[in-house]
Amino acid sequence: MCYGNWEILISTQVVAGTVAALVQTTLLYPFEFFKSVFQLQRNVKDCPKYIQGGSHQFKTYFAGCLSVNVGILLKTGTRFYVFDKVNEMLEGENILGSRVVVAGGITGFMESLCIVPFENVKMLMMENALIQSYRREHPNEKLALTEIKSKHAHKKTFHKKANLSQNEISFLQYEKSPSNGLFGGIRELYSTKGIRGFYQGCGLTIFRQVGNSVTLFTSFTILSQLLSNQNTGRMDSYTTVAVSLLSASSVVAITQPIDVMKTRMQSKYAWKYYTNSLNCAYRLAVEEGIGKFWKGWAPRLMKIGLSSTVSISMYTYVSNVLNTMRHDGVLK
Repeated sequence: MCYGNWEILISTQVVAGTVAALVQTTLLYPFEFFKSVFQLQRNVKDCPKYIQGGSHQFKTYFAGCLSVNVGILLKTGTRFYVFDKVNEMLEGENILGSRVVVAGGITGFMESLCIVPFENVKMLMMENALIQSYRREHPNEKLALTEIKSKHAHKKTFHKKANLSQNEISFLQYEKSPSNGLFGGIRELYSTKGIRGFYQGCGLTIFRQVGNSVTLFTSFTILSQLLSNQNTGRMDSYTTVAVSLLSASSVVAITQPIDVMKTRMQSKYAWKYYTNSLNCAYRLAVEEGIGKFWKGWAPRLMKIGLSSTVSISMYTYVSNVLNTMRHDGVLK
C-alpha cells in the first residue's frame, strides 16, 4: 500500500472512530447518568438527599455529556500525536513489537490524563443538575450542606476564630447557586478545589481503564475459543452477540467496585466523607455493606453491552460515507 493510500486509510479511521465514539456516548449517556446516581446515593446519615430527586427535566439526563465528548475529542487527538512522537523517539530500536508496546502504554497513560479532568467536570455538572432538580421539587427545604463551615470553625478555643479559606468561601457560594454548563463547571471546580480538583480519582480511573481492557479482551478471547466452530474456527452472529454480552458482564462483575469508588472519589463532596481511595473502600464496606460496591451495575451493563453495537454501526456508516465522497471527488 502506498503512503498516500495509507494516509487516507488512517484519516478515515480517525474521523469514523471519533464520530462513532461521540454518537455512542451521547445516545447511551442516560445509562451513565442512572449509574452515577445509584453510585452516589449514600445509605448513611447526613447524605445529600437531593441526589434521590424523582422527576427531572429531560436535559438533566444529559448533564455532563458535553464534558465527556470534549474529553473524547482531546483523547483522540492525543492518541495519534503521542503515539507518533513516541515511535519517532524509539525509531532506533530494532524490535518493532517492543516499540509498539511502549508507545501504546505511554499513549494510554496520556489519554487517561486527558480524560480525568473532564470526568471530574462531568461529575460536577451531573451533581449540580441533581441539586437543581431536587430544589425544584422541594423549594422550601433547607439543605444541610449549605450550612457547611470550615473544619476548624466548630472548635471552641481561646484563639481567634478560624477564617474560611478561599476555596471554602467559593464552595458555599456555589452551593447556593450551582454552576451551569461546561465552562461554568470548569470555573466552579477550579474555584473550589484548584488544579488538584481536576485529577480526583486519577489512579482509580487509570486502574479501571486497564481493568476494562484486560477483562474484556481476555474473556472475549477465552469464550471465542470455547464457543467457536471446531471445523471453521469461526462463530455465527448469534454466538458472537452472546460472547460480547458475556464479556461485557465479566467487565461489570470484576471492575464495578473500582467504578463505584471512582464515582465517589470524583464527587464534589468526596472531601467531606473520604480521605483517600482506601478510606473510601473501607467506609463503603463497613457503613454501607459489600453489596454497595456493585451499585449501578445494571445501567453500566446496558451501556457496555449496547456501546459496541452502536459504535460499530456508526463507524461502518461514516467510513462508507467518507469513501463514497472520495470516490465521487467531493473529498481528496
